Amino acid sequence: KYNKVFISLMNSGIDSNLIFVKESQKSWNKIINLVHHLPIVVILYIKRWSFICQSPKGAEFLASYVVQSVLFKKLQTPVYLVVISDLNPYLLAQWAAAIGHKHAKVIWWQEDYHHFEGFSQENYFPLEADFAVVLNQDGFNTVKDAVKKDNIYSYAEYGICELAEAPSNGKIGLACNVLFTPSDVCLEHLNSLRLKLNADYLYLRLHPNSPFHDQLNRFPNWIQIRDKDESIKDFAKEIEYAIIGNSAIQLKLALLGVKIIHVGFLDNLRFDIYGYVRKSIAYGLESLDLFELDDVKYFFEQHNTSQNALFYMVPPYIKDVKCLFHDI
Repeated sequence: KYNKVFISLMNSGIDSNLIFVKESQKSWNKIINLVHHLPIVVILYIKRWSFICQSPKGAEFLASYVVQSVLFKKLQTPVYLVVISDLNPYLLAQWAAAIGHKHAKVIWWQEDYHHFEGFSQENYFPLEADFAVVLNQDGFNTVKDAVKKDNIYSYAEYGICELAEAPSNGKIGLACNVLFTPSDVCLEHLNSLRLKLNADYLYLRLHPNSPFHDQLNRFPNWIQIRDKDESIKDFAKEIEYAIIGNSAIQLKLALLGVKIIHVGFLDNLRFDIYGYVRKSIAYGLESLDLFELDDVKYFFEQHNTSQNALFYMVPPYIKDVKCLFHDI
């Protein structure tokens, strides 16, 4: 997620040598020394660093805020702090510390399409920002009353218009988030759904950070594990349908023509937390007892889910992010 923001920064026209990655406390010393010699420094905070291992979030926030506030006061050169919308206590503390310092300006960056006010109980934009960069209309609606309109920019992820058509081979994919656990109950539900879909196998794409890459013996032989390094695009070329819980991969696969069946038993989150069922990007199945194959086929005949996904991803008609660094 951070690589794509870094690439977007460079594509917007800023020299990569002016982008500094915050990885640890020590890297701040280097930054403090360099800012005296550079007109603009853009800091992209990436790795989370805590003062006390397994510390409560409140204590981590407070300690981080105090230290970061002192460090910002030392700055003598304009610094633009890129706050990625995937917040954690440490990043939130850095954001709070930057507010009010004359040499610090905050750029809020919508890192993913579902990071917007109203998506869940999480607050993605709790503080002030001088600038905002958004992906879609939902992101724009989140910041429009808090950031001057002239300071809001949009960008589109690479490949947004690469609509594709999945093969009509009846193969069923299975894509899971990092919370997925192949419990007996979950596997029983999956096997029942597989049989209802008249499929011999389910082709499973585990989350890259899943601990079950090293525990493949946990899966029955009717689940075929895809290669860990397989791209989403290559995965989409092999399947017609995909069974998915709460994961952003629903949007990416729908864009590539895969028919998404969203189910509520693959994780411990509430049904359709991303809202893709409500937006007719995915077919929603809250209960296996309600499953009818004809209903699934009829849904995809009536809804162009790829186009719906594309419409959801279209950025608002405002200044492109390439104007941002020209403006500042």
